[in-house]
Amino acid sequence: MTDLTSRRNPQIRLVRSLRRAKGRRETGLFMVEGLRHIGELLASDFTAELILYAPDGLTSEYGAGLLDQARRAGITLLSTTEALLDDLSDKNSASGMIAVARQTAGTFDRHRAAPGGWSIALVTPQDPGNLGTILRTMDAFQAADLLLLDGGADPWQPTTVRASMGAIFTHPVVEGSFAEFTAWASANGRPIYGTSAHAAEDVHTLGAAPTPAVLLFGSERDGLTTEQQAACTQVVRIPIHGRGTSLNIAVAAGIALFSTIEN
Repeated sequence: MTDLTSRRNPQIRLVRSLRRAKGRRETGLFMVEGLRHIGELLASDFTAELILYAPDGLTSEYGAGLLDQARRAGITLLSTTEALLDDLSDKNSASGMIAVARQTAGTFDRHRAAPGGWSIALVTPQDPGNLGTILRTMDAFQAADLLLLDGGADPWQPTTVRASMGAIFTHPVVEGSFAEFTAWASANGRPIYGTSAHAAEDVHTLGAAPTPAVLLFGSERDGLTTEQQAACTQVVRIPIHGRGTSLNIAVAAGIALFSTIEN
């Protein structure tokens, strides 16, 4: 027997609300779509509150195994129809399962600095897909945490979660003001390496930089302000030889992270 068949069911309405920033902000929850992403969620320290699944659409052994894992963990499991599940999905196809999890974004006054490696700090990032891509790239290069400064895109937006390919569950996300960030970096002995198209030093010098440290990227439109650059230990540039004058921020973060290990 299917548990949920009505669009007006409170649990269905809850999941639908998580597609919007207001719903995520008011509940402190977010949605996770796709079997691989849900598998990463269940393997992490995040708290999964609920899993909706469509029995007819969940045919793989992997999917069945996720249900067994969630059941053993005491997570609430509710069955629904494929049509209703796909209607809830932000990507129009839920792959048979949607999970609801609790957000874990930290604040600088409570964030425990990682013992080594690089942190990535972004000033007012705008694109949720870029956030997810940066998290995925951080995982590839073993960066520690993502620091989001002065607002911007919501890290718990479904696009971010999907684009991170599970990295959002293994790399802490911290949100706060630029002033809180610089105070945290100072208190934890983190030198800040900013990025600017007009810097004298090349990004390849990061390979010799001592760690732990922070890579700081300014707003995608205006870059780092003069005041923000003044807070940096050093400012570096990514050489661009084509006609364009800037790079997508996720691409720039990938090049900079690669440069930290290139030497």
